[in-house]
Amino acid sequence: DDSEPHEMFVVPHTDDSIPSRAGTISSARFNILSTMVGGGCLSLPLAFQQSGNGLLGPLLLILTGLMTDFCFRLLVASAVQLNPPHARLPGKDSFESVTSAAFGPKAYVMSMGLVTAMCFFGAVGYSVLLRDMMEPLNDYWPLSGALAHGWIHKNFTLFLII
Repeated sequence: DDSEPHEMFVVPHTDDSIPSRAGTISSARFNILSTMVGGGCLSLPLAFQQSGNGLLGPLLLILTGLMTDFCFRLLVASAVQLNPPHARLPGKDSFESVTSAAFGPKAYVMSMGLVTAMCFFGAVGYSVLLRDMMEPLNDYWPLSGALAHGWIHKNFTLFLII
């Protein structure tokens, strides 16, 4: 993207034998995107295997993609119909404002609750994933007696993360 300034970020280090690493905003965006896409790509083979049929998994993926595209287009069209874009302040509508305009103030509260629940359960999912990755560290904590085994031992790093 040529319209953005190309700022360089230098990773500091103390060892002069290691060359400095520099990155741009574009490379940071690419790294974040590849991290997000990587998790989905790694889980696709299991999802296809669990679908039971060699053609059903890819067909369901395409169908889900088409439905998602339709829903996003419908949301954008609703937001544009609700408030035509302003030249200097574009993108001020939110999912909640579209819901409120379409279904009333009770739907606004409901959509806020659903967005909050999605964020909460996403955070819980990442916490459990991080706990599972850090579980071997629990063996190095000085827990004794009943704390050394069982539920507390397994979830000790989760408590530290939270």
